[in-house]
Amino acid sequence: MPTIIFALNAVVPLILIIALGYGLKKVNFITKEFAAIGNKMVFKVLLPITLFNNIYSIQSFSSIDWSAVMFAVAGIVAVFALGFVLVPLFVKKKSQRGAIVQCLFRSNYAIIGIPLAQMIAGESGRQVASLLSAFAVPTFNILAVITLSYFQVEKPSGEDAQTNEANQAKNQSALKKTLLGIAKNPLIHGVLLGLVAVGVRSIFVKHGISFRLSNIKFIYDAVEKLANVTTPLALIVLGAQFEFASFKKDLVTVIITSVFRNAIIPAVMLVIAGVFFNFSPAVIASLVAIFASPVAVSSAIMAQEMHADADLARSFVVSTTILSAPMLVIIIAVLRALTLV
Repeated sequence: MPTIIFALNAVVPLILIIALGYGLKKVNFITKEFAAIGNKMVFKVLLPITLFNNIYSIQSFSSIDWSAVMFAVAGIVAVFALGFVLVPLFVKKKSQRGAIVQCLFRSNYAIIGIPLAQMIAGESGRQVASLLSAFAVPTFNILAVITLSYFQVEKPSGEDAQTNEANQAKNQSALKKTLLGIAKNPLIHGVLLGLVAVGVRSIFVKHGISFRLSNIKFIYDAVEKLANVTTPLALIVLGAQFEFASFKKDLVTVIITSVFRNAIIPAVMLVIAGVFFNFSPAVIASLVAIFASPVAVSSAIMAQEMHADADLARSFVVSTTILSAPMLVIIIAVLRALTLV
């Protein structure tokens, strides 16, 4: 029973806040416009500040567990590669393939994953998860571009060569635009600024200069307060954007893909991590955040922009978030029983 209670305490608070957002939308307290603006604020302002703050809280680069970094990145790439090869064998519609592959490897790491790691392993879980975000977030985005670009729906074969060349140029332009978008990704900016700040602080320490952001109290307090707002607001907005009606289309595909995302993939990755690696509880909690979190909300936005099946991508966001609740309780309970967290 204590193990189940521990697992519930790690997951239920997040689910309750998401449910609050959905309930507020249903009673028209939160409008679509508010949810859209809130989502933009979380993505472009609050999450970068939070990632910066979380990474800045680590002591130095020497505290990085590079084996954890390599395992996390290799695991994400492995899931992507398997999906890239296997999904086309079972899914006939090309427009759906990109959305499915993206769902398999791309988690809602920044909004749900990092708070989840903190719930499981406390402050050390938050720090490790934030540090892994420096590597996981760019990996997610780069692989998403590769996936959606490769599985873009082609024009009918009856078009003439000139039209095909025009379409090819258009696709190349879209790819360049998307890659530029990755370079401009606010989450990556927050991570990089945090790493730079830690590096500069380490140089100061080597030269006997003791200076931290906390020495400038009014800035440090502002950053801390904004970071504290991020998770509740992000989860409320996430709940407000839920649309259960999207489940009706391609229900079988949604169910099968969600089971792989929420159950099979995390089970395989965590078994490998637990059996072959001597990771700390904070690292295990961060791996739960990477491999067992629901698919990222931004995956649906990117799917729409790159001409994949956006309706299916939105269905994955809803289904994986719902299924993640009971699955995370089970996963955390098992890990707790095995004293891995």
